[in-house]
Amino acid sequence: MSSDPVLIAALVAVCIVAARLLTRRLRLPPTVPLVLLGLVIGALPWVPRVELDPQFVLAVLIPPIIYHHAAHRSAPREARAVLGPITAAGIGLTLVTAAAVAAVARLLLPEVPWGAALALGAAVAPTDGHALVRLGHRPLLRGESLIGEGVALVLFAVALEQMEQGVDVWHATAQLAGAIAGGAALGVAFGWLVVRMRRFAKDPGTLLVLSLATPYAAHFSAEHLGLSAPLATVAAGFYVGARGRDLHTPARATERISWQVLVFLLGGAIAVLLGLELRDLLAPTSGLPLGAVALATAAVLVIALALRWVAGLAICRDMLAGFTLGGSRGAVTLALALAIPAVTGRSALVFVAAAVVLCSGLALLALSPAAEERPVEEERRARQSAVSAAIRRLDQVAGRLGLDRGTIWAQRQVLTLEANCGELRDLRSELAMAQRETLGQLYAEGTIGAGTLHTLTEEIDLRDPHSTTSP
Repeated sequence: MSSDPVLIAALVAVCIVAARLLTRRLRLPPTVPLVLLGLVIGALPWVPRVELDPQFVLAVLIPPIIYHHAAHRSAPREARAVLGPITAAGIGLTLVTAAAVAAVARLLLPEVPWGAALALGAAVAPTDGHALVRLGHRPLLRGESLIGEGVALVLFAVALEQMEQGVDVWHATAQLAGAIAGGAALGVAFGWLVVRMRRFAKDPGTLLVLSLATPYAAHFSAEHLGLSAPLATVAAGFYVGARGRDLHTPARATERISWQVLVFLLGGAIAVLLGLELRDLLAPTSGLPLGAVALATAAVLVIALALRWVAGLAICRDMLAGFTLGGSRGAVTLALALAIPAVTGRSALVFVAAAVVLCSGLALLALSPAAEERPVEEERRARQSAVSAAIRRLDQVAGRLGLDRGTIWAQRQVLTLEANCGELRDLRSELAMAQRETLGQLYAEGTIGAGTLHTLTEEIDLRDPHSTTSP
């Protein structure tokens, strides 16, 4: 990746931490400060040059991101209610945006090959559902994002085929038609297999490894069979997310945290690395005048914004401003930009993609930050229904488990507290803090050993992960 990977990794880590702090203060999508910090770091003369292998990006960085989006952010029931708008936005708008951007890039940057122009269009076409959910109408925006990512990855594969083999774009599209259907079918089969395997696996470590390996297994299997690897990964994620969400496993909490950390690190690393690569635009080898690049960037931004506005008029007039200005691009756009092969004008295309990410992210500032609403009443009703079911089950199993009246009464009180949400969370945190402090004192006094300390502390952490005080 670079002449000094350790230094690059350290710089990426520093940028990720700094961007996290800025994101919380400014309420921006994390990609905006990450790219800017990468650009600042890249301007330093002592920072080595970064060169990412496109195949490394496509095969290593992208699969877990799109799998996580499909498995953990999908809402099947809600999506069915707005299936028409989701399909129109996720497929139709993505295809039109990619084609329009490719045409504009080819017109204003004639030195850029058609395949590279299409790769740019595929990169900037999909939106980032994680950034859009705070605008409301979550099923539509999330569904658009998930489908759009899959469509964009297929278009990117067409662009790569055209650049590598020199075939006509339409011919490459026809070749991939069967691969698309086959990839989706293979992904569903992988998802079915994974859900069945999770029913029998009991060890948390095995379950976590199985979960993390699923996107790569689906990707490389599809690639080996000549099918669409991105669609296989997305389809596997959809199936696991839809059919596996009711399957409780001992590793569910650990798995969720692990995926959040992995996707956060991958997305942050991609954004920072793209920022580092932007300095190549100023190199004499870029081969394109900065004026033409600036004009192409402005044109792409206007085209993307105008198309979303027109689509919003037809799809969702009730949230036209959010749909138009909220077309934020994220990690998938950055990853595809980095995966563009070394062709004439590549650095200019990377710059255009980065500019779209930055400007679309900043556009969120024009929208009300108060648009994000938690369904408080819905949570309250769901919590009370779950607690009522638990109390009924307690009455059913009390005799079989040999519980005395005191234990049953105490458990009923705990469940009643859970039904009354807010205060219980603060109470649990205070009690967990007291337990951690006591365990730390017992260890310092020599009353207990390190093994006991770690075992009990881990139990407390799993029971109350929100409390931050530890011994």
